[in-house]
Amino acid sequence: MLFRSVFHSNFAYLDFQNGTGIRYLTQYAQGVYPINNYSLFYTFQGLTSDERFYIAAIFPVSTPALPDPETMELDQQFYDTYLQYIEETIFLLETQPLDTFTPSLIDLDLLIESLRIER
Repeated sequence: MLFRSVFHSNFAYLDFQNGTGIRYLTQYAQGVYPINNYSLFYTFQGLTSDERFYIAAIFPVSTPALPDPETMELDQQFYDTYLQYIEETIFLLETQPLDTFTPSLIDLDLLIESLRIER
């Protein structure tokens, strides 16, 4: 079964004590389905400064801005306008204050920035 990233949002470059990378929000799926709090996650992908170590972190997150997918009508119109729905949801996520996510994106960023990779 093939899972693919449905979208990417809330990009930010972060430095940790001996490296750098990018964080973003995403969700994986096998088909067309609403972006939701059960599948949404924060991920960080980075490298140490010497490029010897790849760092990956994944944390589930949620936000009250997303509707419960069980309350959404997944009719033909939803499927026909799915790309527009994705764009609108990306805008929605990117305009939310970072501290309204659970856990806070601020706190997750601070956690990543505190990393120190020992050799």
